[in-house]
Amino acid sequence: MTALLEDIVHNEQTQRLDARGVATLYDVRIAVIAKAIGAKSDTLRKHPDSPPVQDRLAVLVYCFSRLYDVMSHDEKALRRWLHRPNRGLDGLRPLALLETGRLDAFQDIVLQIENGGFA
Repeated sequence: MTALLEDIVHNEQTQRLDARGVATLYDVRIAVIAKAIGAKSDTLRKHPDSPPVQDRLAVLVYCFSRLYDVMSHDEKALRRWLHRPNRGLDGLRPLALLETGRLDAFQDIVLQIENGGFA
């Protein structure tokens, strides 16, 4: 992931992952990030870099980073893939997994893509 993307996802003061930056990375509202990581939206808005959410935010950043690498550092292609219906998901958008709190399933798909087993 580029240094610019790394800057987006970290709180400049605390250097912890920041849910606002992760939402920007995925081009979604913070409520989607909250749902994906199993946090309350209001709490995440007030404390977007709190220690209890760091591990789950790290999974989202890791997934984006892996997709970014697999897609030859083409952010537009990555975002298109996230937002468009996918045959491998029975027509669902990959982001639908995050919107419904299925971060583990999303991570599994990213790992399959990395290994060449998902389109």
